[in-house]
Amino acid sequence: KDIGLTPSAEGGYEVSTVVPAEIAQSYGLQPGDRIISVNGKPVGNPSEDVQIIQEIKTSKEATVQIQRGNQLTTVSIPIVF
Repeated sequence: KDIGLTPSAEGGYEVSTVVPAEIAQSYGLQPGDRIISVNGKPVGNPSEDVQIIQEIKTSKEATVQIQRGNQLTTVSIPIVF
């Protein structure tokens, strides 16, 4: 929520208008985009997604699948915690 992602009724996380501009520009995110998986694992349940966060803290990168309308895009994102 603090970084502009909210759980979506369709699954995943919806990108809102409060995503920091530098993050949105760096990764090509737009309000209304849905992040539907990270490293091949579906996301959208904050209590279950904690494990995915732990995994990407170790690997320092994530492969993120984004849905914009009917189009799916996959991007690799370096992670800095």
